[in-house]
Amino acid sequence: MPTNELRMPDINQVMIAGRMTRDPELQSLPAGATLCKFGIAHNKRFKSAQGEDREETIFVDVTAWARQADWCATHLKRGYPVLVTGRLSQDTWDDNQTGAKRTKMYITAHSVQALTWDNAQGDNLAGGGRDDNEPLTKDDIPF
Repeated sequence: MPTNELRMPDINQVMIAGRMTRDPELQSLPAGATLCKFGIAHNKRFKSAQGEDREETIFVDVTAWARQADWCATHLKRGYPVLVTGRLSQDTWDDNQTGAKRTKMYITAHSVQALTWDNAQGDNLAGGGRDDNEPLTKDDIPF
């Protein structure tokens, strides 16, 4: 490779906070590994150019593996606020009906933290014992 070419760093890091859109689905693979799939919704509130309050929601699928998958399946459920860090991944397949190539991007989680207190488990799940209705403060945000 010539030395005058610009090298781009290999960075693939994602951090997103949102509410879980469905209960985690734990799966065991034939080789013994476990994976957990769930979705989150992230809401962004802003003012439009006309000054009206607007909200935009994005939906993201997440996959966690091994011990992280087991933890998610045990401690999380639909509606919980979570903080997910990980990397973007992509699946590619051929559509059975049309034959077209299809792709889907999702997050492969390195870390999943619940941003709430799970009263049923009695565990502090990275939420600092906060009440769900209590507003977040700067100390509650991990970044």
